[in-house]
Amino acid sequence: MWLLAIGIVFALLGVAGIVAAPAMVEAQRKQGMVPVASDEIDDDDRIAVTKGVGIVFATVGVVLVVYALV
Repeated sequence: MWLLAIGIVFALLGVAGIVAAPAMVEAQRKQGMVPVASDEIDDDDRIAVTKGVGIVFATVGVVLVVYALV
């Protein structure tokens, strides 16, 4: 039961991260939370990495849900 709940949370967080990645990067930029070497890293790269982390979270969540249901 706990594994199912954790999987659902991971999947939801992953999907939210994928959808909200551009807004998160923009909010970080507005608040001055940019990386130290910001000349080398542009916003498109940061959005891609944020979406990538969201995909990993969503994948782990789906795997946990499937494992819990089997």
